[in-house]
Amino acid sequence: MHENLKYTLRLDESIKEFRSFNAMNRNTIQSRAEIGDWQPIYSDIKYGTHYFLYGKFLGEKDGDDFIINKIQLYLQNYTGSVSIGFNGYVAMDIVDQMDENDPDNDPRYTYRKKYYLHIGLEGFKMESKTQNYPEDHTTPLNIRLKQGDILITNPFFTPAIPDISLIYDNKNRNESNFVDDLFMERMGEDVFITPEGEEALINLHLLDLISEESLLTAGIDDKKEPTKTKLLKAKAYREARGITFACRPENAFFQIN
Repeated sequence: MHENLKYTLRLDESIKEFRSFNAMNRNTIQSRAEIGDWQPIYSDIKYGTHYFLYGKFLGEKDGDDFIINKIQLYLQNYTGSVSIGFNGYVAMDIVDQMDENDPDNDPRYTYRKKYYLHIGLEGFKMESKTQNYPEDHTTPLNIRLKQGDILITNPFFTPAIPDISLIYDNKNRNESNFVDDLFMERMGEDVFITPEGEEALINLHLLDLISEESLLTAGIDDKKEPTKTKLLKAKAYREARGITFACRPENAFFQIN
């Protein structure tokens, strides 16, 4: 049942673009519309902080379809001691045809497509609460959506405050003042990168978010795409440590108004 539960994302030409907090006058209709049109697309807890991601999908109707020209994102930290923000990376993938066993395959929507929105986040990034996609305001996305299309929000993290965690310093990592538990673990005097963390760092390198030099100084010399063996190693590590991943509210359903 849970895999069929979704947010409803309203696509409407009347949704106003968010400009900036500095220019906002809460007593005007324009500003009220700017802060009132954010729609939830994801929620999770990382570093003990409960946060929500919100989006604005700006564009125009074209017949029964809606063409998105720009996506604006906003992150709200609700509880917790670590402020989370955007690291600047946003990308989108499209699945044109879904497998017949896909839980999002619905006979009511014959031409349904699935869109994956990949969003880069980082701890201790309070200064980065908003993100535009694309950042280049002169190049519209020109993504054509139909009623019932699906959005899956897929956030991922880059290491937080690496100068303090020493995640890229394999020689001195045991002196770390902050063990980034998304990538690392402490066992007594030993601080190390977990197999799951190593897999994540390699993927970040493939996205050009981590340099080759950083991987090497972290003690990771396999810069290729993670192999099946590496994935199985990470899976075995999680099972041995009793690590489980809760389902997250990440699916949304587009409704064209």
